[in-house]
Amino acid sequence: MMNVTEAVLSRASARAYLDKPVDSTLLRSILATALRAPSGGNVQPWHIHVLLGEAKQNFTQRIMTSFAETPMGESPNPGMYPEPLPDPFKERRAVCGLMLYDALAIPKEDKKGRIAQALKNYEFFGAPVGLIFTMPSYMVEAQAIDMGILMQTIMLLARDHGLDTCPQVIWRMWPQTIRSALNIDDSHHVMGGMCLGYADTASPVANLGIPRAAFEDAVSFHDA
Repeated sequence: MMNVTEAVLSRASARAYLDKPVDSTLLRSILATALRAPSGGNVQPWHIHVLLGEAKQNFTQRIMTSFAETPMGESPNPGMYPEPLPDPFKERRAVCGLMLYDALAIPKEDKKGRIAQALKNYEFFGAPVGLIFTMPSYMVEAQAIDMGILMQTIMLLARDHGLDTCPQVIWRMWPQTIRSALNIDDSHHVMGGMCLGYADTASPVANLGIPRAAFEDAVSFHDA
């Protein structure tokens, strides 16, 4: 068991997992505890879709089929990032990608290699548990904050139990396929997803140490 600070500092986006199942009782406990996360007005706008085993494999296959037919996605609503994404945000995203592909020794000109790595997103990077998060489409930005709080709570609880995670915004590219696969209608937005399992610490993408913005760039004190 670890304290909250240890969980925050040890959390990192794991993009490679061991072929080791997560105990079902532990998984249910993590999710049940995470549902204690706060939300504005206690509206609790979230729904978590848990994908395991054959269901996860079938889900991945449906996404892969959609990718083959529409590689640029299904006109996600809402979008993943602002267009255009200005600096310093664009630079931060670029550095993250550069560090990942450098660790995997996939050069920029190896487009097939980079696409193959990107497609591992749709396999939840080999994690035994895939999570998809949805909320009613009539909710607003404040409830999107609630969704983020829930996801962070899951990630920290996972670390407390020796598990690792990776939040995934890429699922927002495939709202139609996901709604069909999970039997949900257009009244729900696909907000994102998450891998959950035991990280492969021997992978070259383990412990990348993605840099953070300077404290002074992210925090302002107003005391006068």
